[in-house]
Amino acid sequence: MNKKSLIATALIATLATAPALADPWRGHDRDGYVARARVINVEPIRVTEHVPTRYRECYQEQREHVSRGPASGAGTVMGAVVGGVVGNHLGDRHSRPATTVLGALVGGVLGNQLSRGPGHTYTTNETRCDRVPAYVDRERTVGYRVTYRYQGQVFTQQMDHDPGRWVRVNVTVTPID
Repeated sequence: MNKKSLIATALIATLATAPALADPWRGHDRDGYVARARVINVEPIRVTEHVPTRYRECYQEQREHVSRGPASGAGTVMGAVVGGVVGNHLGDRHSRPATTVLGALVGGVLGNQLSRGPGHTYTTNETRCDRVPAYVDRERTVGYRVTYRYQGQVFTQQMDHDPGRWVRVNVTVTPID
């Protein structure tokens, strides 16, 4: 093919496709053609969901504490001696060593506790928190009700997205008779 016929073929092909390039919204479909329509209104379609959740609920609680003074070594020793003597008298010939030791231990613990004295009582406030079940209403968009105008007629269609200012429409023409 010579240079002139190649340029002429390219020029004809360019001119033939120019209308399709001028309007990217226009195209042909097997059953019609694709055009664009002006969007008039877009309304989001929303649903409210009742969602379970939990939140922390905190409150102040008063607690009473008893404070005792330090134990004296003398009370522990005296209790152990008295306990050992009592344990020694309770046991028979075979169990006397064991009851003496047991009596000394119990007497030592009791003597320690008694030697601390009565002490004093005080109250503190403590924060307590619980996780409480609750429900929260959440709204979410599930689609859009789109109203558009094509050749003077108004149409409404539900879509899954907001199309913007223009929407593509498929136009088909069929004979009635």
